Formats: sequence, C-alpha cells, structure tokens
Amino acid sequence: MDGIVEEILEDIPALAAVEQLTAPGAIQQEHFLVGYSNDRNHERAIEKALGNQGKPVTAYGEGASATPTTKGRAPSSIASKMHEIVKSGIPDNIKTQLCQVDLTPLGLLPRPTSRVLLAENMHLTRIDTVGQSALVSLVRTLNARRMPYLHGTLLTRAGSSGSHDYLGASRLVVFGTDNGIVTDDDVRTYAETVDEDFRISTYFGTHVRDNFDLPVESHHTYATNATSHPSPVEQMDDQSIRQSTIRDLQSGFTEYRSLLNGQMNADQRYRQLFGCYGVLRLRSCDLINFFAVIPAYFDVSPWGRAMTASPIGVSVVDFDEPLAGTRHSFGTEHPGDTTRSLQNTNEESIPHQELVSDWALSLIRNGHEILAIDQDDVDIDFPEDEDPTETTFFDDASRPDIVSRKDGRIYCHEIEYGNKTKPAKLLTNLARAVTHGYSVIIVTPSRGDARQKYINENDPDRLGPLLESYRDVDANGVICYTLNATVQPSEDVTMLLPSGTDTSRWRRTPDDRHELIVDGDVVAEGPADESVDTYSYTCPRVYERGSGYVLESASGEVIREQPTKDAASGDLTPIRKPFPILKRHHLTQTTVMYKSGDQFTEFAYQPEWALTYQSSNSRRYEAAANAFIEQMTVESDGDTIRLQTLRQVFLKWYTAQTDLNSPNDTWFGRAVNASYDVDDSDTHNKRLENRTFRFSNDVVSPDLPFVDDEGDIDM
Repeated sequence: MDGIVEEILEDIPALAAVEQLTAPGAIQQEHFLVGYSNDRNHERAIEKALGNQGKPVTAYGEGASATPTTKGRAPSSIASKMHEIVKSGIPDNIKTQLCQVDLTPLGLLPRPTSRVLLAENMHLTRIDTVGQSALVSLVRTLNARRMPYLHGTLLTRAGSSGSHDYLGASRLVVFGTDNGIVTDDDVRTYAETVDEDFRISTYFGTHVRDNFDLPVESHHTYATNATSHPSPVEQMDDQSIRQSTIRDLQSGFTEYRSLLNGQMNADQRYRQLFGCYGVLRLRSCDLINFFAVIPAYFDVSPWGRAMTASPIGVSVVDFDEPLAGTRHSFGTEHPGDTTRSLQNTNEESIPHQELVSDWALSLIRNGHEILAIDQDDVDIDFPEDEDPTETTFFDDASRPDIVSRKDGRIYCHEIEYGNKTKPAKLLTNLARAVTHGYSVIIVTPSRGDARQKYINENDPDRLGPLLESYRDVDANGVICYTLNATVQPSEDVTMLLPSGTDTSRWRRTPDDRHELIVDGDVVAEGPADESVDTYSYTCPRVYERGSGYVLESASGEVIREQPTKDAASGDLTPIRKPFPILKRHHLTQTTVMYKSGDQFTEFAYQPEWALTYQSSNSRRYEAAANAFIEQMTVESDGDTIRLQTLRQVFLKWYTAQTDLNSPNDTWFGRAVNASYDVDDSDTHNKRLENRTFRFSNDVVSPDLPFVDDEGDIDM
C-alpha cells in the first residue's frame, strides 16, 4: 500500500493527508484508507455532522501549508478518486469498498495509546534490513493473541527541502486490557508494566521509542530537587494552561484523542522535555512499515473481551465486485452468519482481454503492424484476410500476447494482469524474445503492477522477475520458479513428490546443475542444459499399465493399481519442472508500461543506490557494485572472477537501470575493492577472490518450449 498512498497524495492535491486505520472486525481484518482535505465543503460536512455548524473545525492538526484546494468539489468525488487509485494498485484477490467509518463505538474516554517517537536525525531501519513490515508484525502478533486494537498512521507531504519526503504520526491503542487507569500512580504503573506486545515501539528497530518510555518520574524528581524556581517540566505541567499533564502525555491519553480525530498533534513537549519527535520525518522507503494490507479471518470475534468498546462502524456507500471462494465481507456480516455464496462468473480474464485490446489499439495508433494476437476476440475490426487473432508468430504453446513490427523491428508484448507470484510464463516469453533478439514490452493495468516487475512485495529480500529470474536463494544455489509442465521420463510415466510434500523445490547450483530438494535431501539432479525428464529420481511414480494405472514407490514397490490416474496417485503431487534460467536478468531490451487513465505510460524504475547517491559518483559506484555482487555472485572458497569480466556484466546491469555516469575500470576497481577481497598482484588481470557467479548465463535447456530435444532454438 505504500506506493498507493504515495500515488494518492501525488494525484489528488486537494488532500492534505491520508490515514490508514487497521483493526480487527467482527469476522475479518479491516483496513481503512481515509483522506483529509481542506475543502470547504468537506469542513462544512464535518461541522454539520458534529452539530457545530458555523464554528471552526480542525479535522487535521499539522498539515503542510499552502496545500491546493478543490473549491466547491464534493468530498465524495475525492473519495471516489481515492477508491479508483486503490483498486488499480492492489491484487485482484483483494476487494475494496467505498464507505463511511464511525469510530465512536470504540469509546470516547481516553485510553493508553502508544505513539512512535524518534530522536533528532534518526531514521527508521530500512525494510531490507529488518526483513518485515512493522505493521505486518503488529497485526499478526495481536491477532494471534486475539486482542482488539486500532492502529493508525497519518501521512502528509513534506516541504520541498530536506532529506525526507513525508511527515507522519503512527499510534496504537489496545482494548480489553483492563488497565483501570485513574490516578497518576496508575499511569506510572501502567507505563512500567505494559505488555511489550501492546506498545507500538516493539514492532520497530531498537532506536525507536514510544511515549510509554518517557522518563516522566525522573524529570519530576529532578524538578523538585534541583531548584526552587519552576522547572521546564513544571511550566509545561501543572502550571501550564494545557488541558493535559506530562503524565497524560506518557500514558497517551492525548494521543487517543488525536487518533480518533485524525490529528497529527505535534506536541512540543516531546522535543522540549525529552529530545524526541512524534511527527516523523519519513522517506518513501519507510512507508511500507506503516501501509500494508494483511488479510485475516476470525472464528471468534476479538472484541468479545473488550467490555467498553465495539468494532468500528462501517456504512457502505459503494460495493466492489464480489470475490468468489473466500470469506470476503461487505461490512454487513456478523459472527455466526453463513458465508454468502458468491457466483463465480470467471471475470478474471475479461480485464486481461480488455487490456490486450486497449494496448493493441495503442500500438496501431503509434505505427505498429500487428502480426499476431494470442486472443480470439479484440475490440478492433481487422480485415478478414489480415486478422492477427488467427495468426501465430511462434509455434509452441507458450506465446506472447501480441507480436508487432515497427521500422523493421519485432516487438513481443506481454500483458500482465494480476500475475504477481507465478512469473514462469512471463520469464519464458522474455527468454524467447531475448534469444531471438526481439524487444519486449510488458504492459500492466497500473503503476503499482508495473513496479512489481522490479520489486518483490511478497519477499523484501528478493527482487522482481526482471531483476531476478529465480524465486529465492539458499546456501547452495538459487531456487527456481516452476513451470506447469510435469516431469515425465516417458509418455505414460509421471513422477510424483513423496507423501507430505506438495511443492517442487528445484535448485540451480553455481556449477549449472538442477537439484530437486525434498525435506533438505536431493532426490534428483542433473545438468541444467538437459531436460529434467532424463534425470534419475528417488521418488514415487504413476504409470499406465493395461487398462489401469499403477502407483509405484521410490524403491519400485507397487503400492496400488486403480482404473484412473488420479485414483492411483491419491494425494501425491506431480513433480513440476523448474523454469530453466537463461539470463541473470531481463533488464536490457525490456520496457514496462502501465495504464494511466486512457493513456499508457512507461514506468521509470530507479534502484535505491541511484536514488540515494545521484550527486555522488564514488558513493553510487560503491553502492551499485555491492548490490550487483551480492545479487549476481555467491561466496565460494578458492574461486575467482576476473574483474574485467565482472565489470562487463556489471555495466549492462548498471546502464539498464540508470542514465547516471557509469564507472570506468579504475573507479569500478576501487568500488569493488572497498568491500571485497581483490587479488591485484597482476595489474592486467585483477580478480575478485572467493566468489563465483550464482549460475552461468545462456545455458539452454530442452525444457524451454522454444528449444527442441537436441537443444536447438526454434526460429
């Protein structure tokens, strides 16, 4: 959701701030994205709802100054625009609805609420270091304990100067804890004994604090003993005209009010007394800690243990399309309701077809000749004798969605709608196009989808399929994506995974071998340039015999014979083939486009090292070299890589991602030598020591659909 929130703030100038509220509902996890505008109509609507018409209302406390307004634009139109951006940026299996949110069921009496605090010049630890979004950890922890809670993060644009992009405030209140806070002693006791899971700082790095950490007692003791004159803490406490005391600040009573009212609340006492800030200076890379969607369903409502609070009230304005086969709620169900049966209209393919048609029309307008469309029906009238829907450019089953030609150059077009976890087909078509020397254009329905071709949002340790052609890594190699094709040593024999295993985990090793891993053991292996059908397997198999099928154990013992293949296989899963990695990356010759309104826009990807060090060549070279070496190579005692060879591979990777100056031989050598061991005894043959490439480039396997059994590429 981080990219979606950024897009909302960028595309809707009328919004002063965006807030995500996350809380368990009665039967499922609820996520609300709330917009705050400085539109007069919006303010009047709030005033009228509060019975306070004619009096000023501050719905938002610390917004950026001089934010443009929409003068006369109805708040509902802003909400609809937000809704459109959210829908375009989330997977198809997550549905949304336009609604009104009522927080009054939570209760208006102050409750202990924790707020993220940071010291001056401190930043949150990057997600690629900590490994998990703070919000994801928070939701999973509190849901596992069945605690009712509300988490809220308010975000606004920062000024043009400074190293940060946004200002934000993030808070957590946990209900059902029976804290019973009444007196100052209760506040002090609660702050000292609060459960670690119930405070927001637990889910961030070690340098992050919250208001429960404030040393209020020591400040009071020092104020009493140090001088007979009013101390700063006393001036801002009992002798202050403020409505809350320093201990109220520690308990988060004031933060609870701000959380319910969507206020930033830049209380100066945090800085003046304790040297920290509640208004966070956030970079774009920090937002994933606060903005995410975590699906969850509850058999028992967590709110049963909250005696004085109830789930957030929701009034639905606009239902989204139904989602078949899930417990997706429309905000009207209650615990015990029968899950409604949703009609599966198989509409997933319709948006894909529409995107194919829209892109084909765009290509024609831009001078492309459409050679083939892998779709029966498009919204374009082609001449009967030149209908590309009836033409194939490639003979194998896996084909690009569109093939076009312009100025004598062939383009292969991949329309990616909702494919975020299984890119083997995309990688296959990328490998084919690059092998033939064709350009590839990937088209997605939104900017968020385009970004996911470079960024892996499911695993912060991994990159998208254009940067990494594999799913994961382990100590001995990379873990491959899998194809739909199953392993069949012969036409009537299918290999099966052992009982208890349902996923084919194939490893590609640095010496270019495929290994099938089951429970840590290698049960099949062979050269990557040979079909996995030819390997020897220590696995069960099912094969046809006579009029039936036989299931045979790994040792060759007949287990059962049944009239059908499925009956013989039982609950055993067929082994799927690995995607044979052809290229270390697919950045060159590939362009990613996304639909924006009625137009298509090229996605301009910039890696972190390029964004961070735009004005510093030496630091950018070092950061890029480190990222490249960690991505492309692996530690290997005794192995070396010639630095000149490494730089040649590096430059293709580097220039495909940025237009900034690239390092020459000298600068590249310095950048590598800063972090890695380099043998420079021979100045004409410097070598990176104790590392090797994760795998070789251009290893061709017959398991690629465009390669024949002899390893020749079909032209």
